[in-house]
Amino acid sequence: MEADLRQNLEAKLDLLEANGVSIIDRRQTYLDEGVDETRICRGAVLYPGTRLIGTRTFVGPGARVGIEGPAVLENTTIAENSEVASGYLNEAVLLRNARVG
Repeated sequence: MEADLRQNLEAKLDLLEANGVSIIDRRQTYLDEGVDETRICRGAVLYPGTRLIGTRTFVGPGARVGIEGPAVLENTTIAENSEVASGYLNEAVLLRNARVG
C-alpha cells in the first residue's frame, strides 16, 4: 500500500515537471491523492517542504510556494505570480501578485 502511494506521488511529480512546474527537491514535496495536477500551472515553483492537499487546491502560473520554509496549501487558490513564503493556508485565496508568510 505505501509503495503504491509513493509511486502515485512520483507519477504526479513527473507529470508536473513535464508540464513546466519547477520542483526544487522532489524528496521534500508532497501532493495528496486528491490534488488535480492539472490545477498546478506551468511556471509555478514548489520549494522544499511544500505540501499540496485537497481537490480545490490551485497554483497559478509563476506562483512560488515555500520560499522561506515549509508551506501547506489545503484547498487553497493562489493566483498568478503569488508567493507563499511559509505557513499553513486552508481554503484561502491569494490574488495575483499577493504575498503571504
